Amino acid sequence: IAAAQQRLRNMGYPITDPAGAFGPSTQEAVKAFQEDQGLFPYGVLDFSTQRRLQSTYISWLLAPEQDMQLTTALYYLRGNRSSHVGVEPVPHGSPVANQ
Repeated sequence: IAAAQQRLRNMGYPITDPAGAFGPSTQEAVKAFQEDQGLFPYGVLDFSTQRRLQSTYISWLLAPEQDMQLTTALYYLRGNRSSHVGVEPVPHGSPVANQ
């Protein structure tokens, strides 16, 4: 139950129940997930829902927008400036740059 809760939470389904406790918010999150996936939304974490949750979560993790390193690189490649105000890049050829 705790692993399913964590996956659902990470994908944006709100759960307020304690980890491992299948309470009302977990059931509502499972229902919402089932509905989003085209499954019958009855709020039970059955085998088919668990399998769909696992495969959906893996796809979600591998989505480019979940890759923070890629997102950060693209941010800077698109010409956005660093949040480090007043910090200048080390000039090419300086002793620090050649270390």
